[in-house]
Amino acid sequence: MIAPTPPTMAGVPVLSRTQIAPGGYAVLFAVFAVASFSFGYQTLNRFDVRHAGGDPQAYYNMVQSDYAHAEPPFRFRVLVPGLASFVYRAVPSRAIGGWDPACFALLFVNSVLMALACLVLLRLGELLTGSPTVGLIAAFLYLTGWNVVNLTLGGALIDAAEILILLALALALLWSRWWCVPLLMTAAPVAKETTLLFGLTFCFALLAYVRLTQGKAPRRAFAWTCLGMAMGVVALYTVRHLIGGPSYEEHTFSWGRLLAAVPQMRFCLHHELVLAMGLPIALGVFRLARLPGTLLAPSLLMALLALGLAAYANTASTVDRYLYNTIGPLLSISGAILIRDLWPASDPGPAQRAD
Repeated sequence: MIAPTPPTMAGVPVLSRTQIAPGGYAVLFAVFAVASFSFGYQTLNRFDVRHAGGDPQAYYNMVQSDYAHAEPPFRFRVLVPGLASFVYRAVPSRAIGGWDPACFALLFVNSVLMALACLVLLRLGELLTGSPTVGLIAAFLYLTGWNVVNLTLGGALIDAAEILILLALALALLWSRWWCVPLLMTAAPVAKETTLLFGLTFCFALLAYVRLTQGKAPRRAFAWTCLGMAMGVVALYTVRHLIGGPSYEEHTFSWGRLLAAVPQMRFCLHHELVLAMGLPIALGVFRLARLPGTLLAPSLLMALLALGLAAYANTASTVDRYLYNTIGPLLSISGAILIRDLWPASDPGPAQRAD
């Protein structure tokens, strides 16, 4: 039997150690990475990123260090293209045959980041439920979701970095590792500007929830979060200064755009949203009550922020990506619990196991 540790600051009892051997994590990482690479194979053989326009073409140009032809705000999201640029220069063309070297590098980095995100989600599901089965199902549910297959991997986008950072943040705070907040928030705007907003929303919402439910929240946690906010803002403006080029109009404040945000929300309901979020919601809604409010409430607030940002920037077509990155992981864990409940006797929880 694996006994839980004392409750964390958030009041959530978690397991002291994983039930998966280190070698098992290595095997699972390889499985997730190969699956991710397979999902994105179309970018190597069927989907021409070079003429796609918008996000994919901008990131393709950035991998080749061509920032002059990358429009804002894509040109400021340098983490994934920067890593891919290193792979692009390190891997000889003859080693990948007829594949485009820049597309291969971008898919390789995205596959590694997505595999790491799946491992973090697996661990998060295991910690919350005491069952590695739940964590494994949640990871595969998330990885095989419409958004990941068709956009993050199959569309040559860079959302894998945002997903990994937000999941790592949730895992760190579940363990009360608040010193991780400045580190993750420094990397957040380098990956994507929305990652900083979502991450800070998660942190402050968790602190507010603990304050409301437990009467107080540790000052040290608040201090680490404020430091993370400061470092994130510095990183955001440092990247923009170093990259240069025109700013993104939708990132500037406008009363007119703000007043039009509420009417614009109706445009967020489109067919891609149903494809991306239909199954996660259908599976996950029935077991959300089993998840701790310290993670559920901040995730729901991030999802509301995602809707607001899409309406404000008039980019309703991308709201499914933001929702999947924010509330999708918890819906996957909840859906995994529902699937796990179909055979409860086959994998007893820690409390049912003999010493």
